[in-house]
Amino acid sequence: MQEVFIGRQAVLDRNKDVTSYELLFRSAGNKFLDNEDTMTAQVLVGALMDVGLDRLAGNKRVNIN
Repeated sequence: MQEVFIGRQAVLDRNKDVTSYELLFRSAGNKFLDNEDTMTAQVLVGALMDVGLDRLAGNKRVNIN
């Protein structure tokens, strides 16, 4: 199993209210995957299976980067 890091960055509206969260993917050791589709798939799997979107974003929308 590959170790991955998922970061979360708030996306704010002009009133500085959180409208969504951007999930950022990085593999262990600051290595980036060459294939963007693979990277996106791993973010989704990691968020859904390991952590859970409720813990990452609550009732907010999620953007994958």
